[in-house]
Amino acid sequence: GFSLNGEHLKLRGTNRHQDRLGKGSALSNAEHRHDMQLIKDMGCNFIRIAHYPQDPEILKAADELGLLAWEEVPLVNYMTISPEFLDNSKEMLKEMIRQNFNHPSLIIWGSMNEIFLWDSREERSSKQTDSVYTKKVAEYTKILDQTIRDEDPHRYSTLAMHESGDYDKVGIEDIPQISSYNFYSGWYGGKFEDFGYSIDKKHKAKPNQVIFISEYGAESDNSLNSEKPLRYDSTGQYQRLFNESYLKQIESRDFLSGSAIWNQFDFSQPHIGGSIPNMNKKGMVSFDRKPKDVYYLFQANWSKEPMLYIAEKDWPVRAITGGSKKYTITVYSNLKEVSLFQNGKKIKTKSVGDLNKVEFDVVLEKGLTNLKATGNEKGKTFEDFCGITVQEYNAEKNPSIAINIGSNAQYLDYSSNKAWIEDHPFDGYFGYEGGKQIILDRKSVMTGGLHNGLFYTALEGMSSYKIKTKNGKYKLTLYFMEMEKVQAGQRVFDVSINGTNVISALDLSKEAGFCYGIAKTFEVEVLNNQIVIAFNALSGKALLNGLELVKSN
Repeated sequence: GFSLNGEHLKLRGTNRHQDRLGKGSALSNAEHRHDMQLIKDMGCNFIRIAHYPQDPEILKAADELGLLAWEEVPLVNYMTISPEFLDNSKEMLKEMIRQNFNHPSLIIWGSMNEIFLWDSREERSSKQTDSVYTKKVAEYTKILDQTIRDEDPHRYSTLAMHESGDYDKVGIEDIPQISSYNFYSGWYGGKFEDFGYSIDKKHKAKPNQVIFISEYGAESDNSLNSEKPLRYDSTGQYQRLFNESYLKQIESRDFLSGSAIWNQFDFSQPHIGGSIPNMNKKGMVSFDRKPKDVYYLFQANWSKEPMLYIAEKDWPVRAITGGSKKYTITVYSNLKEVSLFQNGKKIKTKSVGDLNKVEFDVVLEKGLTNLKATGNEKGKTFEDFCGITVQEYNAEKNPSIAINIGSNAQYLDYSSNKAWIEDHPFDGYFGYEGGKQIILDRKSVMTGGLHNGLFYTALEGMSSYKIKTKNGKYKLTLYFMEMEKVQAGQRVFDVSINGTNVISALDLSKEAGFCYGIAKTFEVEVLNNQIVIAFNALSGKALLNGLELVKSN
């Protein structure tokens, strides 16, 4: 592990990119310090400044707030094998260390990050095949690591490695004083538990190796929420499950010197897909610096200040198809007991359990529900409040409905405060017949249109979609986006509503292009208490991203 002044100290930290909504990287000193205060208030004692030296105010704040720091140079993903590139990398390391040598917060210098993520063609690769390249990288790695040790023999050298066996094949894992690993088991693939298995295996093979977890994380988009979260769905609920598992696994392994979450703040990342284009959403805090529910998981476990927080604020508006529904309400707290009140009435008092988390079963009804959590510490009362609005979709009472087609998650349209309910096979009220749910590839970037969260998923290859509803006149809007890089003519289909053809030979690639969402609206008169939307594929498979049905006056 790690010790400070002779005392064992688990490094509990996070990573930071410095860009911010509306500012880019042009933050004021006050905004930089605000970021560092958010990190300190979460309970961190460590920060990895990734992947480049940042504004001088960051290390000043780290010194004053008591945050230990790792600083690194921007040598990321790929190394050009040339003497000039090596000389420039050495010069960057020397400049960084000499400029910041006197900051007492600094304990680690980093030479590179995930240098084998790309191959010699400068493309992302799961496995390196060019042995000449990998051996040369290992040679350069030794030189850069020695540069750190020569410049500063008192601090530690490291480099961050992703989940690949290529590093160990050429001995890179053994070069720095600290071997640091970036883990995303349970996000890009695999299961949460794969992390613990993998790190135990490394420790067993090299018990004297100093190990640090330099990255771990999962994305969330506050417009997407689910009771049944799935890997890669971008819901806050999945992000919390991911981090709860990793937090527990890391804390239970004393041989780990520490860890750093990826990332403290959502940050811009060009050419990356997902439910918010060009945005990495793994932050504990949003791009505009609003803490997400997951932020308080770490605060409850790492901060010494008494706290409690109702972790439901990122899902303030929910859709149901009945008059009421039971939900699990989560509270994070480092108090011994927490009481939950619903509309002023006490539900229950519970002891705070594992991971400083307590859950309550609460029946939410149509309309606004006010929740209050309370707890006591040394005679002082702590409170937190949360309001949840439930919107009811009902074939008889409220025949209008909005559906997030192809998704396990509800989509919240903040512009209208409308919750789009999650999709499922036809259950007698609404749903699809045939087909499968698909999700946008992470390399595919939406280029325009409305409702990015809605277009993130789709239903493909279905024969029909049915909705039971009252007779009358409606406005029906269907949302489409081509999610595959197909040529014009490769996905073409007809759409009919209650037997009447409304779209002939829809070719999304030809009409809108790749990853551009469109909407088509129709006036519909229902005479038999049901809407049946039928799809006839002429080429490829039919596709649908969203559906909105509104009863006409």
